[in-house]
Amino acid sequence: MRNPHVVKAVLYGKYGVRLAVYRGYTKKWDRFKILERRGVKFVELMIRGGSIVPRFFLQKLARKFQDAEAKPPTPIEFFLMAVGTARHGPVDLIAGPADDTQLFESYSNNIATHYDNIYTLIVTHQFVPLHELTPCATLRITQLAELDPTLLDTLVRDNGMDLRPLNDPILGHILSSTHTSPQTLPEYFSRGLRLTPTLVTSQLQNNANPTTLHLLSLHVPAPILETSTVAVLTHNFGPDAQFSPTVVTTLVDHFNIPSTTIATALFHRHPSRGGRDAQATPYVTRCYDQASPFAAWKWVLARYGPTHELTTSCFDDLALWVAQSVGAVGSWAAAAAASGVGRGRPRSGSGGRRMLDVEGVWRVVYQFLDKGVLVAPKHVEGLATAAVCSTGAVDVLARALERVKAAGSASLIGPDEKNDWLTALKTHIVRNKKWCKSIAKADNDWTKTMAMEISGGGGGLDTSTADAGDGTHKMPKPSRFLEIAVEMVKILEGPKTRRLSGGYGGLFAALDQRLGG
Repeated sequence: MRNPHVVKAVLYGKYGVRLAVYRGYTKKWDRFKILERRGVKFVELMIRGGSIVPRFFLQKLARKFQDAEAKPPTPIEFFLMAVGTARHGPVDLIAGPADDTQLFESYSNNIATHYDNIYTLIVTHQFVPLHELTPCATLRITQLAELDPTLLDTLVRDNGMDLRPLNDPILGHILSSTHTSPQTLPEYFSRGLRLTPTLVTSQLQNNANPTTLHLLSLHVPAPILETSTVAVLTHNFGPDAQFSPTVVTTLVDHFNIPSTTIATALFHRHPSRGGRDAQATPYVTRCYDQASPFAAWKWVLARYGPTHELTTSCFDDLALWVAQSVGAVGSWAAAAAASGVGRGRPRSGSGGRRMLDVEGVWRVVYQFLDKGVLVAPKHVEGLATAAVCSTGAVDVLARALERVKAAGSASLIGPDEKNDWLTALKTHIVRNKKWCKSIAKADNDWTKTMAMEISGGGGGLDTSTADAGDGTHKMPKPSRFLEIAVEMVKILEGPKTRRLSGGYGGLFAALDQRLGG
Protein backbone atom coordinates (compact mmCIF):
# COMPACT_ATOMS: atom_id res chain seq x y z
CA MET A 1 0.00 0.00 0.00
CA ARG A 2 2.37 2.71 -1.30
CA ASN A 3 -0.18 5.17 -2.65
CA PRO A 4 -0.35 7.95 -0.01
CA HIS A 5 -3.91 8.86 -0.89
CA VAL A 6 -5.04 5.28 -0.31
CA VAL A 7 -3.25 5.12 3.04
CA LYS A 8 -4.76 8.47 4.03
CA ALA A 9 -8.24 7.28 3.12
CA VAL A 10 -7.76 4.09 5.15
CA LEU A 11 -6.58 5.98 8.25
CA TYR A 12 -9.30 8.61 7.89
CA GLY A 13 -11.95 5.92 7.55
CA LYS A 14 -10.77 3.86 10.49
CA TYR A 15 -9.78 6.53 13.00
CA GLY A 16 -11.53 9.70 11.84
CA VAL A 17 -9.90 12.69 10.20
CA ARG A 18 -8.85 14.62 13.30
CA LEU A 19 -7.05 11.80 15.12
CA ALA A 20 -5.84 9.89 12.07
CA VAL A 21 -2.20 11.04 12.48
CA TYR A 22 -2.12 10.25 16.20
CA ARG A 23 -3.76 6.84 15.72
CA GLY A 24 -1.63 6.12 12.68
CA TYR A 25 1.52 6.93 14.63
CA THR A 26 0.61 4.90 17.72
CA LYS A 27 -1.08 1.94 16.04
CA LYS A 28 0.07 1.78 12.40
CA TRP A 29 3.59 3.22 12.40
CA ASP A 30 4.55 0.69 9.73
CA ARG A 31 2.24 2.54 7.33
CA PHE A 32 4.51 5.60 7.67
CA LYS A 33 7.68 3.56 7.34
CA ILE A 34 6.47 2.06 4.08
CA LEU A 35 6.51 5.52 2.54
CA GLU A 36 10.17 6.04 3.53
CA ARG A 37 11.38 9.26 1.91
CA ARG A 38 7.87 10.38 1.10
CA GLY A 39 6.76 10.03 4.75
CA VAL A 40 6.91 13.71 5.71
CA LYS A 41 4.97 14.70 2.64
CA PHE A 42 2.37 12.10 3.49
CA VAL A 43 1.92 13.40 7.05
CA GLU A 44 1.77 16.93 5.69
CA LEU A 45 -0.95 15.71 3.33
CA MET A 46 -2.94 14.35 6.27
CA ILE A 47 -2.47 17.57 8.28
CA ARG A 48 -3.74 19.61 5.34
CA GLY A 49 -6.72 17.25 5.16
CA GLY A 50 -7.72 18.09 8.74
CA SER A 51 -5.67 15.86 11.07
CA ILE A 52 -4.39 17.49 14.27
CA VAL A 53 -1.48 17.10 16.66
CA PRO A 54 -3.08 17.52 20.10
CA ARG A 55 -0.90 18.73 22.94
CA PHE A 56 -1.02 15.33 24.67
CA PHE A 57 0.43 13.84 21.45
CA LEU A 58 3.19 16.46 21.39
CA GLN A 59 3.95 15.66 25.03
CA LYS A 60 4.19 11.97 24.16
CA LEU A 61 6.72 12.72 21.43
CA ALA A 62 8.73 15.08 23.64
CA ARG A 63 8.98 12.54 26.47
CA LYS A 64 10.16 9.91 24.03
CA PHE A 65 13.27 11.92 23.22
CA GLN A 66 14.07 13.31 26.67
CA ASP A 67 16.19 10.25 27.43
CA ALA A 68 19.81 10.92 26.49
CA GLU A 69 20.11 7.39 25.11
CA ALA A 70 17.04 7.67 22.92
CA LYS A 71 17.45 7.46 19.17
CA PRO A 72 17.14 10.79 17.38
CA PRO A 73 13.73 11.66 15.98
CA THR A 74 12.88 10.56 12.48
CA PRO A 75 11.99 13.20 9.90
CA ILE A 76 8.34 12.45 10.44
CA GLU A 77 8.66 12.91 14.20
CA PHE A 78 10.53 16.20 13.68
CA PHE A 79 7.70 17.35 11.46
CA LEU A 80 5.00 16.30 13.96
CA MET A 81 6.73 18.15 16.80
CA ALA A 82 7.07 21.23 14.61
CA VAL A 83 3.35 21.16 13.85
CA GLY A 84 2.56 20.64 17.53
CA THR A 85 4.78 23.43 18.84
CA ALA A 86 3.32 25.84 16.30
CA ARG A 87 -0.08 25.24 17.92
CA HIS A 88 0.77 24.62 21.58
CA GLY A 89 4.14 26.31 22.24
CA PRO A 90 7.74 25.13 22.74
CA VAL A 91 8.30 21.54 23.77
CA ASP A 92 10.39 22.43 26.83
CA LEU A 93 7.45 24.41 28.26
CA ILE A 94 4.80 21.72 27.84
CA ALA A 95 6.69 18.53 28.74
CA GLY A 96 6.69 19.29 32.45
CA PRO A 97 6.20 16.95 35.43
CA ALA A 98 2.45 16.55 34.72
CA ASP A 99 1.18 15.98 31.19
CA ASP A 100 -2.35 16.64 29.99
CA THR A 101 -3.52 13.12 30.80
CA GLN A 102 -2.39 13.42 34.40
CA LEU A 103 -3.91 16.86 34.69
CA PHE A 104 -7.22 15.63 33.30
CA GLU A 105 -7.32 12.76 35.80
CA SER A 106 -6.55 15.13 38.66
CA TYR A 107 -9.12 17.72 37.60
CA SER A 108 -11.79 15.07 36.97
CA ASN A 109 -11.82 14.03 40.61
CA ASN A 110 -13.82 17.21 41.19
CA ILE A 111 -15.22 18.26 37.85
CA ALA A 112 -17.44 21.04 39.18
CA THR A 113 -14.51 22.77 40.89
CA HIS A 114 -12.02 22.31 38.04
CA TYR A 115 -14.41 22.72 35.13
CA ASP A 116 -12.51 25.72 33.72
CA ASN A 117 -9.22 23.79 33.72
CA ILE A 118 -10.87 20.83 32.00
CA TYR A 119 -12.51 23.14 29.49
CA THR A 120 -9.10 24.61 28.63
CA LEU A 121 -7.55 21.16 28.18
CA ILE A 122 -10.30 20.11 25.78
CA VAL A 123 -11.03 23.31 23.87
CA THR A 124 -7.60 24.99 23.77
CA HIS A 125 -5.21 22.03 23.90
CA GLN A 126 -7.39 19.52 22.05
CA PHE A 127 -7.27 16.86 24.78
CA VAL A 128 -9.28 13.71 24.09
CA PRO A 129 -9.99 11.32 27.03
CA LEU A 130 -9.26 8.10 25.15
CA HIS A 131 -9.35 4.76 26.93
CA GLU A 132 -5.64 4.16 26.34
CA LEU A 133 -4.95 7.44 28.11
CA THR A 134 -7.41 7.32 31.02
CA PRO A 135 -9.11 4.14 32.25
CA CYS A 136 -12.17 6.10 33.43
CA ALA A 137 -12.76 7.71 30.05
CA THR A 138 -16.41 6.70 29.69
CA LEU A 139 -17.33 7.87 33.19
CA ARG A 140 -15.47 11.17 32.76
CA ILE A 141 -17.08 11.90 29.40
CA THR A 142 -20.50 11.14 30.85
CA GLN A 143 -19.91 13.42 33.82
CA LEU A 144 -18.75 16.21 31.53
CA ALA A 145 -21.73 15.72 29.25
CA GLU A 146 -24.13 16.03 32.18
CA LEU A 147 -22.44 19.24 33.26
CA ASP A 148 -22.06 20.77 29.79
CA PRO A 149 -23.31 18.83 26.74
CA THR A 150 -21.60 21.33 24.41
CA LEU A 151 -18.26 19.78 25.37
CA LEU A 152 -19.37 16.72 23.39
CA ASP A 153 -19.51 18.97 20.33
CA THR A 154 -15.91 20.03 20.83
CA LEU A 155 -14.71 16.49 21.53
CA VAL A 156 -16.40 15.10 18.43
CA ARG A 157 -16.25 17.93 15.89
CA ASP A 158 -12.96 19.65 16.78
CA ASN A 159 -10.94 16.95 18.56
CA GLY A 160 -12.06 13.94 16.56
CA MET A 161 -13.40 11.69 19.29
CA ASP A 162 -15.62 8.84 18.10
CA LEU A 163 -18.53 8.47 20.51
CA ARG A 164 -20.07 5.44 18.78
CA PRO A 165 -18.21 2.81 20.86
CA LEU A 166 -19.22 4.73 23.99
CA ASN A 167 -22.86 5.24 23.02
CA ASP A 168 -24.41 2.60 25.28
CA PRO A 169 -22.22 3.23 28.37
CA ILE A 170 -22.78 7.00 28.17
CA LEU A 171 -26.53 6.88 27.64
CA GLY A 172 -26.84 4.06 30.16
CA HIS A 173 -25.27 6.31 32.79
CA ILE A 174 -27.42 9.24 31.68
CA LEU A 175 -30.61 7.18 32.01
CA SER A 176 -29.55 6.09 35.49
CA SER A 177 -28.94 9.65 36.62
CA THR A 178 -31.49 11.35 38.83
CA HIS A 179 -30.89 14.57 36.87
CA THR A 180 -32.16 13.17 33.57
CA SER A 181 -35.59 14.24 32.34
CA PRO A 182 -37.57 13.95 29.10
CA GLN A 183 -36.34 17.45 28.26
CA THR A 184 -32.62 16.70 28.64
CA LEU A 185 -32.39 13.46 26.63
CA PRO A 186 -32.85 15.16 23.22
CA GLU A 187 -29.64 17.13 23.88
CA TYR A 188 -27.72 13.85 23.67
CA PHE A 189 -29.71 12.57 20.70
CA SER A 190 -28.87 15.75 18.77
CA ARG A 191 -25.19 14.92 19.25
CA GLY A 192 -25.44 11.49 17.68
CA LEU A 193 -26.17 9.28 20.66
CA ARG A 194 -28.93 6.71 20.20
CA LEU A 195 -31.07 4.40 22.33
CA THR A 196 -29.93 1.17 20.70
CA PRO A 197 -31.88 -2.10 21.15
CA THR A 198 -28.99 -3.49 23.18
CA LEU A 199 -29.04 -0.48 25.49
CA VAL A 200 -32.84 -0.63 25.86
CA THR A 201 -32.70 -4.31 26.82
CA SER A 202 -29.92 -3.62 29.32
CA GLN A 203 -31.88 -0.80 30.94
CA LEU A 204 -35.01 -2.94 31.23
CA GLN A 205 -33.00 -5.67 32.97
CA ASN A 206 -30.77 -3.57 35.21
CA ASN A 207 -32.54 -0.25 35.65
CA ALA A 208 -36.26 -1.00 35.49
CA ASN A 209 -37.68 1.85 37.55
CA PRO A 210 -40.70 4.02 36.73
CA THR A 211 -38.58 7.00 35.62
CA THR A 212 -36.45 4.99 33.21
CA LEU A 213 -39.45 3.13 31.83
CA HIS A 214 -41.23 6.44 31.22
CA LEU A 215 -38.21 7.84 29.37
CA LEU A 216 -37.91 4.71 27.25
CA SER A 217 -41.61 4.78 26.45
CA LEU A 218 -41.25 8.38 25.18
CA HIS A 219 -38.17 7.87 23.03
CA VAL A 220 -38.11 4.22 21.90
CA PRO A 221 -40.41 2.98 19.11
CA ALA A 222 -43.05 0.62 20.46
CA PRO A 223 -41.94 -2.45 18.45
CA ILE A 224 -38.35 -2.16 19.72
CA LEU A 225 -39.52 -1.62 23.29
CA GLU A 226 -41.85 -4.61 23.09
CA THR A 227 -39.13 -6.84 21.64
CA SER A 228 -36.66 -5.80 24.35
CA THR A 229 -39.23 -6.34 27.11
CA VAL A 230 -39.99 -9.85 25.89
CA ALA A 231 -36.25 -10.53 25.66
CA VAL A 232 -35.76 -9.52 29.31
CA LEU A 233 -38.69 -11.65 30.47
CA THR A 234 -37.45 -14.59 28.42
CA HIS A 235 -34.00 -14.21 29.93
CA ASN A 236 -35.32 -14.09 33.49
CA PHE A 237 -37.23 -17.33 33.05
CA GLY A 238 -34.34 -18.96 31.19
CA PRO A 239 -31.95 -21.63 32.49
CA ASP A 240 -28.89 -19.36 32.70
CA ALA A 241 -30.50 -16.50 34.60
CA GLN A 242 -31.07 -15.57 38.20
CA PHE A 243 -34.75 -14.71 38.28
CA SER A 244 -35.50 -11.19 39.50
CA PRO A 245 -39.06 -10.86 40.86
CA THR A 246 -38.66 -7.09 41.09
CA VAL A 247 -37.66 -6.65 37.45
CA VAL A 248 -40.33 -9.01 36.12
CA THR A 249 -43.09 -7.50 38.26
CA THR A 250 -42.13 -3.96 37.24
CA LEU A 251 -42.17 -4.80 33.53
CA VAL A 252 -45.39 -6.80 33.69
CA ASP A 253 -47.18 -4.04 35.59
CA HIS A 254 -45.83 -1.13 33.55
CA PHE A 255 -46.43 -2.63 30.12
CA ASN A 256 -49.51 -4.68 31.09
CA ILE A 257 -47.91 -7.90 29.86
CA PRO A 258 -50.52 -10.66 29.26
CA SER A 259 -50.20 -14.16 30.67
CA THR A 260 -49.75 -15.52 27.15
CA THR A 261 -46.46 -13.64 26.87
CA ILE A 262 -45.36 -14.96 30.25
CA ALA A 263 -46.25 -18.47 29.09
CA THR A 264 -43.99 -18.04 26.06
CA ALA A 265 -41.13 -16.90 28.30
CA LEU A 266 -41.77 -19.57 30.94
CA PHE A 267 -42.26 -22.72 28.91
CA HIS A 268 -40.01 -24.78 26.68
CA ARG A 269 -41.37 -25.41 23.22
CA HIS A 270 -42.37 -28.77 24.57
CA PRO A 271 -44.40 -31.38 22.63
CA SER A 272 -46.92 -31.42 25.48
CA ARG A 273 -47.45 -27.71 24.78
CA GLY A 274 -47.59 -27.94 21.00
CA GLY A 275 -43.85 -27.36 20.51
CA ARG A 276 -41.42 -29.25 18.37
CA ASP A 277 -38.40 -29.80 20.61
CA ALA A 278 -36.46 -32.78 19.35
CA GLN A 279 -35.19 -33.57 22.85
CA ALA A 280 -38.15 -33.06 25.13
CA THR A 281 -37.35 -32.76 28.83
CA PRO A 282 -39.54 -34.25 31.57
CA TYR A 283 -40.10 -30.68 32.79
CA VAL A 284 -41.77 -27.81 30.96
CA THR A 285 -40.54 -24.61 32.63
CA ARG A 286 -37.33 -23.09 31.29
CA CYS A 287 -36.27 -21.93 34.77
CA TYR A 288 -36.08 -25.53 35.98
CA ASP A 289 -32.32 -25.60 35.35
CA GLN A 290 -31.62 -22.36 37.20
CA ALA A 291 -29.50 -22.71 40.33
CA SER A 292 -32.63 -21.92 42.32
CA PRO A 293 -35.81 -22.05 40.22
CA PHE A 294 -38.07 -21.46 43.23
CA ALA A 295 -38.13 -17.67 42.83
CA ALA A 296 -39.69 -17.92 39.37
CA TRP A 297 -42.20 -20.58 40.40
CA LYS A 298 -43.25 -18.63 43.51
CA TRP A 299 -43.65 -15.45 41.42
CA VAL A 300 -46.05 -17.28 39.11
CA LEU A 301 -48.02 -18.55 42.11
CA ALA A 302 -48.27 -15.08 43.64
CA ARG A 303 -49.17 -13.47 40.32
CA TYR A 304 -51.74 -15.87 38.91
CA GLY A 305 -53.08 -17.82 41.88
CA PRO A 306 -53.27 -21.55 42.65
CA THR A 307 -55.61 -22.69 39.87
CA HIS A 308 -54.03 -20.98 36.86
CA GLU A 309 -52.44 -23.21 34.24
CA LEU A 310 -49.07 -21.48 34.67
CA THR A 311 -49.13 -22.19 38.41
CA THR A 312 -50.10 -25.84 38.11
CA SER A 313 -47.33 -26.38 35.56
CA CYS A 314 -44.85 -24.76 37.93
CA PHE A 315 -46.00 -27.03 40.76
CA ASP A 316 -45.64 -30.08 38.51
CA ASP A 317 -42.03 -29.08 37.87
CA LEU A 318 -41.50 -28.36 41.56
CA ALA A 319 -42.68 -31.87 42.41
CA LEU A 320 -40.30 -33.29 39.80
CA TRP A 321 -37.46 -31.12 41.13
CA VAL A 322 -38.08 -32.48 44.62
CA ALA A 323 -38.03 -36.06 43.34
CA GLN A 324 -34.80 -35.57 41.39
CA SER A 325 -32.98 -33.48 43.98
CA VAL A 326 -34.15 -34.97 47.27
CA GLY A 327 -34.34 -38.46 45.83
CA ALA A 328 -30.78 -38.17 44.51
CA VAL A 329 -29.51 -38.30 48.11
CA GLY A 330 -30.13 -42.03 47.88
CA SER A 331 -31.40 -43.03 51.31
CA TRP A 332 -32.69 -41.67 54.59
CA ALA A 333 -29.41 -42.61 56.31
CA ALA A 334 -27.35 -40.78 53.70
CA ALA A 335 -29.49 -37.68 54.06
CA ALA A 336 -29.23 -37.71 57.85
CA ALA A 337 -25.49 -38.35 57.84
CA ALA A 338 -24.83 -35.65 55.28
CA SER A 339 -26.91 -32.96 56.90
CA GLY A 340 -26.97 -33.31 60.63
CA VAL A 341 -30.68 -32.49 60.39
CA GLY A 342 -33.37 -35.11 60.58
CA ARG A 343 -35.02 -34.15 57.32
CA GLY A 344 -31.73 -34.20 55.49
CA ARG A 345 -29.68 -31.31 54.12
CA PRO A 346 -26.85 -32.88 52.16
CA ARG A 347 -23.44 -31.29 52.34
CA SER A 348 -21.30 -30.70 49.27
CA GLY A 349 -20.46 -33.95 47.56
CA SER A 350 -23.10 -35.95 49.44
CA GLY A 351 -24.64 -37.26 46.24
CA GLY A 352 -27.38 -34.64 45.85
CA ARG A 353 -27.91 -33.05 42.43
CA ARG A 354 -27.26 -29.70 44.04
CA MET A 355 -26.07 -28.53 47.42
CA LEU A 356 -29.53 -28.81 48.85
CA ASP A 357 -31.50 -27.32 51.71
CA VAL A 358 -34.15 -30.04 51.87
CA GLU A 359 -36.20 -28.30 54.55
CA GLY A 360 -36.17 -25.17 52.40
CA VAL A 361 -37.39 -27.17 49.42
CA TRP A 362 -40.32 -28.57 51.37
CA ARG A 363 -41.18 -25.09 52.62
CA VAL A 364 -41.63 -24.02 49.01
CA VAL A 365 -43.89 -27.02 48.40
CA TYR A 366 -45.96 -26.10 51.47
CA GLN A 367 -46.31 -22.52 50.21
CA PHE A 368 -47.98 -23.84 47.08
CA LEU A 369 -50.21 -26.18 49.09
CA ASP A 370 -51.14 -23.47 51.60
CA LYS A 371 -52.25 -21.22 48.72
CA GLY A 372 -54.58 -23.91 47.44
CA VAL A 373 -52.54 -25.85 44.87
CA LEU A 374 -53.63 -29.51 44.94
CA VAL A 375 -51.50 -32.63 45.05
CA ALA A 376 -52.50 -34.81 42.11
CA PRO A 377 -51.99 -38.46 41.17
CA LYS A 378 -49.22 -37.45 38.76
CA HIS A 379 -47.16 -36.25 41.72
CA VAL A 380 -47.23 -39.57 43.59
CA GLU A 381 -44.22 -41.13 41.86
CA GLY A 382 -41.96 -38.20 42.70
CA LEU A 383 -43.19 -38.03 46.29
CA ALA A 384 -42.54 -41.74 46.70
CA THR A 385 -38.97 -41.25 45.49
CA ALA A 386 -38.43 -38.42 47.94
CA ALA A 387 -40.11 -40.28 50.83
CA VAL A 388 -37.24 -42.76 51.01
CA CYS A 389 -34.88 -39.91 51.89
CA SER A 390 -37.01 -37.26 53.56
CA THR A 391 -40.05 -37.31 55.79
CA GLY A 392 -41.22 -34.06 54.23
CA ALA A 393 -43.08 -36.18 51.68
CA VAL A 394 -45.24 -37.53 54.50
CA ASP A 395 -46.71 -34.11 55.20
CA VAL A 396 -47.47 -33.56 51.52
CA LEU A 397 -49.26 -36.86 51.04
CA ALA A 398 -51.13 -36.23 54.29
CA ARG A 399 -52.60 -33.10 52.64
CA ALA A 400 -53.83 -35.30 49.81
CA LEU A 401 -55.32 -37.75 52.33
CA GLU A 402 -57.34 -34.99 53.99
CA ARG A 403 -58.66 -33.89 50.61
CA VAL A 404 -59.58 -37.48 49.69
CA LYS A 405 -61.40 -37.88 53.00
CA ALA A 406 -63.34 -34.65 52.54
CA ALA A 407 -64.02 -35.14 48.85
CA GLY A 408 -64.90 -38.77 49.23
CA SER A 409 -67.56 -38.08 51.81
CA ALA A 410 -69.09 -35.46 49.56
CA SER A 411 -68.63 -37.49 46.35
CA LEU A 412 -66.50 -34.72 44.88
CA ILE A 413 -63.91 -37.03 43.32
CA GLY A 414 -65.01 -38.28 39.93
CA PRO A 415 -64.42 -41.80 38.69
CA ASP A 416 -61.53 -40.78 36.40
CA GLU A 417 -59.63 -39.01 39.17
CA LYS A 418 -60.36 -41.87 41.57
CA ASN A 419 -58.91 -44.37 39.12
CA ASP A 420 -55.86 -42.16 38.57
CA TRP A 421 -55.25 -42.00 42.33
CA LEU A 422 -55.65 -45.74 42.78
CA THR A 423 -53.35 -46.52 39.88
CA ALA A 424 -50.64 -44.13 41.10
CA LEU A 425 -50.80 -45.22 44.75
CA LYS A 426 -50.73 -48.92 43.96
CA THR A 427 -48.13 -48.74 41.19
CA HIS A 428 -45.60 -46.51 42.92
CA ILE A 429 -46.21 -47.30 46.60
CA VAL A 430 -48.59 -49.92 47.85
CA ARG A 431 -47.83 -52.76 45.43
CA ASN A 432 -44.30 -51.75 44.57
CA LYS A 433 -42.19 -54.35 46.38
CA LYS A 434 -38.88 -52.67 45.55
CA TRP A 435 -40.07 -49.37 46.96
CA CYS A 436 -41.54 -51.06 50.05
CA LYS A 437 -38.17 -52.64 50.80
CA SER A 438 -36.54 -49.22 50.49
CA ILE A 439 -39.02 -47.64 52.88
CA ALA A 440 -38.52 -50.49 55.35
CA LYS A 441 -34.77 -49.84 55.26
CA ALA A 442 -35.45 -46.15 55.76
CA ASP A 443 -37.47 -47.06 58.84
CA ASN A 444 -34.53 -48.99 60.26
CA ASP A 445 -32.17 -46.09 59.59
CA TRP A 446 -34.64 -43.68 61.15
CA THR A 447 -34.93 -45.84 64.30
CA LYS A 448 -31.16 -46.02 64.73
CA THR A 449 -30.73 -42.31 64.18
CA MET A 450 -33.47 -41.38 66.62
CA ALA A 451 -31.99 -43.72 69.23
CA MET A 452 -28.63 -42.00 68.89
CA GLU A 453 -30.32 -38.63 69.08
CA ILE A 454 -32.20 -39.43 72.28
CA SER A 455 -29.09 -40.86 73.90
CA GLY A 456 -27.16 -37.70 73.10
CA GLY A 457 -25.01 -39.21 70.40
CA GLY A 458 -26.80 -37.71 67.44
CA GLY A 459 -23.77 -35.86 66.18
CA GLY A 460 -25.55 -32.55 65.82
CA LEU A 461 -29.01 -33.70 64.75
CA ASP A 462 -31.85 -31.40 65.67
CA THR A 463 -33.02 -32.92 68.94
CA SER A 464 -36.20 -30.87 68.88
CA THR A 465 -37.54 -33.37 66.37
CA ALA A 466 -36.53 -36.44 68.37
CA ASP A 467 -38.80 -36.75 71.35
CA ALA A 468 -42.12 -35.21 72.17
CA GLY A 469 -41.90 -36.05 75.90
CA ASP A 470 -44.46 -38.86 75.76
CA GLY A 471 -42.30 -41.51 74.15
CA THR A 472 -43.37 -40.55 70.62
CA HIS A 473 -41.37 -38.75 67.96
CA LYS A 474 -42.38 -35.48 66.38
CA MET A 475 -40.70 -36.56 63.15
CA PRO A 476 -42.77 -39.36 61.58
CA LYS A 477 -41.22 -42.58 60.47
CA PRO A 478 -40.65 -42.88 56.72
CA SER A 479 -43.19 -45.73 56.63
CA ARG A 480 -45.87 -43.25 57.68
CA PHE A 481 -45.91 -42.33 53.97
CA LEU A 482 -46.90 -45.92 53.16
CA GLU A 483 -49.54 -45.93 55.87
CA ILE A 484 -51.14 -42.82 54.39
CA ALA A 485 -51.08 -44.36 50.92
CA VAL A 486 -52.81 -47.52 52.19
CA GLU A 487 -55.44 -45.44 53.97
CA MET A 488 -56.10 -43.44 50.81
CA VAL A 489 -56.50 -46.63 48.78
CA LYS A 490 -59.02 -48.01 51.30
CA ILE A 491 -61.05 -44.79 51.23
CA LEU A 492 -61.03 -44.62 47.45
CA GLU A 493 -61.94 -48.29 46.99
CA GLY A 494 -64.72 -48.07 49.51
CA PRO A 495 -65.77 -50.39 52.34
CA LYS A 496 -66.85 -53.28 50.08
CA THR A 497 -63.50 -53.64 48.39
CA ARG A 498 -61.49 -56.66 49.38
CA ARG A 499 -58.35 -56.21 51.41
CA LEU A 500 -55.28 -55.30 49.40
CA SER A 501 -53.10 -58.25 48.58
CA GLY A 502 -49.55 -58.57 47.32
CA GLY A 503 -46.80 -56.11 48.01
CA TYR A 504 -44.44 -56.25 50.93
CA GLY A 505 -46.45 -58.83 52.85
CA GLY A 506 -45.33 -58.52 56.46
CA LEU A 507 -45.37 -54.77 56.39
CA PHE A 508 -48.84 -54.73 54.83
CA ALA A 509 -50.26 -57.02 57.47
CA ALA A 510 -48.97 -54.76 60.20
CA LEU A 511 -50.35 -51.72 58.43
CA ASP A 512 -53.78 -53.31 57.93
CA GLN A 513 -53.93 -54.22 61.60
CA ARG A 514 -52.92 -50.70 62.62
CA LEU A 515 -55.54 -49.18 60.32
CA GLY A 516 -58.27 -51.45 61.61
CA GLY A 517 -58.42 -53.57 58.47
